[in-house]
Amino acid sequence: MEKKEFEKANQSIKQALLTESRAWVRRELMALAIESAINLQQWNRAALQYTAMITSDPLSRNLDLIPLHWRAEKIADQDRQFAIRELGSPDGTSRLISASWLLSQPEWKSKAESVLKELLYAPESNIRNLARCQLWRVRLASGSPSDRELNRWENQLHQLPDSYWAGPKFLLARGYEKQVQLDLAAARFLWLTIIDSRNLRLTNEATMRAAQNLTSLGQEDSARRLREEAKQRFTFTRQ
Repeated sequence: MEKKEFEKANQSIKQALLTESRAWVRRELMALAIESAINLQQWNRAALQYTAMITSDPLSRNLDLIPLHWRAEKIADQDRQFAIRELGSPDGTSRLISASWLLSQPEWKSKAESVLKELLYAPESNIRNLARCQLWRVRLASGSPSDRELNRWENQLHQLPDSYWAGPKFLLARGYEKQVQLDLAAARFLWLTIIDSRNLRLTNEATMRAAQNLTSLGQEDSARRLREEAKQRFTFTRQ
């Protein structure tokens, strides 16, 4: 996938939104705009468009496009400043998004972690459960989770609708990888490859990690096919 394709799509979406009056079409266009912004790493735009979408349709079927970070991502200064401001928002969704962005920023990690812990008591179940999954990142950074912890994570994952699973599956796979349970890690990385590849960079990393794990398990043919698939479907050309 080329960066210019997302940029071209974004321009087309902008033009369509200027003329489209049907509410359901506008909602779908807004969802496409969020996905495009995520893949272009235009995090501020993704967050604002997500907020606009749920303001217009709180029950949108595209709520799973929430622009969270599930690993350390490239983040521009304007995105960082936006996230810092939104940490104090009364809106749980905005706080969750911002905390996820700042969790990999050393000077804001502690505050972001505190916000995520507060969100464990949010009234919205998806906010609570996504905040809990985000805290897995903190645990992974501190070492290898135990079998009991990973079993608990698996159970916690199933408290979310499966359309939200891509990021948590990635973290679960990292946990199994740290335990050198490479078959279990590969299977969970491949969930992104097979089921939900909307975030191309995250899916590319998941697919390549699955291939590396399969190589370590002696399954080189499968690993080679995965590397080729990652190259063809999930490689993002930078400009």
